[in-house]
Amino acid sequence: ASESLWKQIGLGVVAGSALSSGLSTLASSMSDAFAGAMENEQIHARLITALRGTGDASATTVNQIETLATTMQELAGVDDDAAKAAYTYGLQLGFTNDQLQGVLPGAQGLATVFGTDLQSALRMVAMAQEGNFGQLQRLIPELRNASTEAEKLDIVYRKMADGMDVASGEMETSAGKFKAWKNQVASDMETLAGAAISAAGYISDLFASGDE
Repeated sequence: ASESLWKQIGLGVVAGSALSSGLSTLASSMSDAFAGAMENEQIHARLITALRGTGDASATTVNQIETLATTMQELAGVDDDAAKAAYTYGLQLGFTNDQLQGVLPGAQGLATVFGTDLQSALRMVAMAQEGNFGQLQRLIPELRNASTEAEKLDIVYRKMADGMDVASGEMETSAGKFKAWKNQVASDMETLAGAAISAAGYISDLFASGDE
């Protein structure tokens, strides 16, 4: 009887430990989700500010950017918020909205192949389009043998396309599919957290207006 009692106590301790660990993980995940949701708001605000600077902050343009960011997350594994932040950076570098629809995925291809971040790759593409191939020449030796700027740009664009193929291929692996699942879960949790923040703000405003 005493042995059975000790087993029950042991099982209770294990269950309690597992519950505590699960609650701690959940709390950490929710904290990350709320932090991510607030960061999303900042990224969106910066994007809108940059778009207004171009004279086109229409809903159509914003929707196109959202679609591009989502597609890049699905095809290349880049976080959609990171893609939107890079889009804002691209506008600051002087790219147009039309250009970024093709340049941004290509820059992600370079980032994948060369192991750099998206914004750094985007800056190298911007420099190349201005005739400065210094950084890319260290990464793409083939550029040193090209005699004209047009030939060099063609090599860069081909490398961008090849890089996107590599990135897409990586997302078809088991590791890539797991990364896609994690990105989707994080996005869904941040969406819920964002809705909760908006609801809390709305309720707060209602109370504030009732006190007046």
